[in-house]
Amino acid sequence: MVLSSLRFWLHAFATPTLILVGYHILRSSGAKFANRSITNVVAWLITVGLVIYQIVGFTLSEVQNLKVIEEYGVLRYMAEGHGGPPMMVIIVGLVLLFVSLIVLFKHKWVWLFVGTALLFVGQLISLPVETGTLTNVYELILILSIWRTTTFLKNSTDRRRR
Repeated sequence: MVLSSLRFWLHAFATPTLILVGYHILRSSGAKFANRSITNVVAWLITVGLVIYQIVGFTLSEVQNLKVIEEYGVLRYMAEGHGGPPMMVIIVGLVLLFVSLIVLFKHKWVWLFVGTALLFVGQLISLPVETGTLTNVYELILILSIWRTTTFLKNSTDRRRR
């Protein structure tokens, strides 16, 4: 049960930090407004605000109301009584989508947009797969697209400096 609780806490702290990753990508992309201190402050405020929102609104209650379920022969703990749209995840996704559009137009680099859009589309379209594995696949694709984008932008910056 402790490991399952840690999963909820990790989600509350780690997912909002993707806002800071998006900010780093914006700066690396050469977007002029990203170098303003107000943009830095806004990125940090959104990140901290989302962490607090997730902890106060969900995580504290979720870890107190974990129930054991068996899914496809595997025992897992789920939070009881929570539903509705995951606003924190939606906000993080929208910020990454915005960043991906800037990278797409400035650098003709499509992969961050594809990874972010696939996460949204994958959540909206119900495929005939009984497990929740597809969500994990979409999240993995998003993380890979972030990694490739940061690598691409770093290499672009290195080439420009030479």
